[in-house]
Amino acid sequence: MRRWIALIIFAAIGCLLNACIERVPDQTMQRESPVTAELRALVDEDNALRPNALSDPVALARLGERQREAIYRLLAAGLISQADDLYRSARLLIGAASAEHTDALTLAEYLAREAITEGADTAGILVARAVDRRAIFARLPQPYGTQFFTDADGVRLRYPIDTSISDSERVALGLDSLSALAAQVPVALSFPPSEQVRQ
Repeated sequence: MRRWIALIIFAAIGCLLNACIERVPDQTMQRESPVTAELRALVDEDNALRPNALSDPVALARLGERQREAIYRLLAAGLISQADDLYRSARLLIGAASAEHTDALTLAEYLAREAITEGADTAGILVARAVDRRAIFARLPQPYGTQFFTDADGVRLRYPIDTSISDSERVALGLDSLSALAAQVPVALSFPPSEQVRQ
């Protein structure tokens, strides 16, 4: 009789342990890492401030500085390696870049390419945006056509585009062909005065 009771208790404990072990992966998948949470908070703050960027460029510059510092700190500690975190970091660095901080664009391009390697297929657009923005700050035609400005008459235009880049190169990064891009938003023939370059 004691043997049967011991077997029943042992079987019950085994079932409980099995149920707990099966639940552990679900619980860990639901938890967000501190790095992901920090990057997500920066993206949320960026999304809230960027639409009003023209009304408060000082706040936007401060945000960009905080974003760069946070990403540099996390990278230095080796904490950014997941596809989504690489993607968020690249996105933030592109927005945080300025004429004085174009190094952030080189890093953003690298992180976006790493995100693609880790499975973030949509990160190609970030590669294009980083490359284009770096070109715009150097007042060179953008290779992919992702950057815009509003002219003195209030018309939204794409910065001049380097037509030597093939449509297959654009499409490989998830962009439309040059003719499709130009049909969506016209391409400027020249750069606006430097004070109009979006930073």
